[in-house]
Amino acid sequence: MTGPPVPNVDGVPGALKVAFPEYGRQIDALMTHMAEYGGVIDYRLISEVFRWEILKRAMATGNPALLRDAYAFIERLLGSPDQSVRDATEIRIVPHMLQDPTWSERTRQLAGPLLRGALDREEDAGDT
Repeated sequence: MTGPPVPNVDGVPGALKVAFPEYGRQIDALMTHMAEYGGVIDYRLISEVFRWEILKRAMATGNPALLRDAYAFIERLLGSPDQSVRDATEIRIVPHMLQDPTWSERTRQLAGPLLRGALDREEDAGDT
């Protein structure tokens, strides 16, 4: 799966639903909850649906197609012209990919150029 960068915060739900249609109900439920109770769309969706559901399942199963799609989606998020989307990705995904040795090894193998750069920045920040 490849695709254009996620254009902005409002584009996160739709981009997730197109890339991972099997999670559409979870995305809709979270969007309904946030409309009622508030929340920052990109941070909540990137954390609660993408990282904790999609990426975690990809890592646990080792499904090559799901891993490929998940890492391609991270590139799309990091390539967004919207700083908020990039920040949410760097805060909610990148540090966690370095904490678990299995995730870290897979990530180094599958990461695209934008994720590799974000990982390097995260590691450099940890060294200071």
